[in-house]
Amino acid sequence: MTASAGLTFDEYADAIQSAAVFYMKTGTTITDWDLAWYPVNRTTMQFGTDGSARIVHGVTNPDAQIFIMQRTKISGRVFLDGVLVPWNAIAIFPPGCHFTFVCDIPVEWVSVAVPTDLLNSRLLSADKYDGASLQTRKKMVTLSKASATQFVKAAQQLRVEIQKSAAVKSKYDEHAAERSLLAQLDEALWNHVSEKDLPTNLTESAEDTVFKALDYARSNQAKPIHIDELVDITGVEYRTLLRAFQRYLKIGPKRYLKLRQLNLVRRELWQRRRPKMSVIDILVDHGVNEFGRFATEYKKLYDETPSETLRR
Repeated sequence: MTASAGLTFDEYADAIQSAAVFYMKTGTTITDWDLAWYPVNRTTMQFGTDGSARIVHGVTNPDAQIFIMQRTKISGRVFLDGVLVPWNAIAIFPPGCHFTFVCDIPVEWVSVAVPTDLLNSRLLSADKYDGASLQTRKKMVTLSKASATQFVKAAQQLRVEIQKSAAVKSKYDEHAAERSLLAQLDEALWNHVSEKDLPTNLTESAEDTVFKALDYARSNQAKPIHIDELVDITGVEYRTLLRAFQRYLKIGPKRYLKLRQLNLVRRELWQRRRPKMSVIDILVDHGVNEFGRFATEYKKLYDETPSETLRR
């Protein structure tokens, strides 16, 4: 069990489990970043609170199925792969699946990571669901509000039980807890209202374009990227790229590259992998040529200057 409250954004981004993610902060911090994860036999629960607006692009681990939903009942603010996510929906990611969340406010969430062999043997026994389909397609399954509330409540109750056991240094029945958790998940999915495969017909073209751009950006974090490179790598005209980014990420590609630059500089300053490097050296390495303007934007996003980050 690992539980941490009052994290910085940097600590939070480094602690995410079950997926390789690039957590890109896009707004000032409004509330604490919190993260906790709990092994339940072979299944893992993870609870998080995102403290600001952000774009999260990632790829799930190759050996587990991920189920994730909100704990806060907020609608109309969270987008998954360009599609609006109701608060009472579970997003389902097969192994090795890429995904992109966009949200402009803090949100609390819970995820369950289930090993693929366990998924095949125990979960989703109802004939209504095709386990093979779940392991190959991203899905957004909207639950009844009662089912969504009950599932979150059950996960939170299990979290409390695990915390109590840890506090008194006693063991709890992990096998029984896992069976109960998976049964709650199975029941919630069985009582769904609707389901939607991702990408949809409306977002498929944008996803293909944006994923090529994001995958290129994620694979080249050590170097600055220019807009012409994204045009070349996606094979579309700039106007098409702009429309795809706006549909999928809710911002244009130029704004995305600026935020990427700010976040990568932050990571470099925070991790201090090259302690002898000065702030100016790091900025130059990341393609910054207007130091004063960059420092202003950086302070607006992180509430401190680059020099203050490096000193800290």
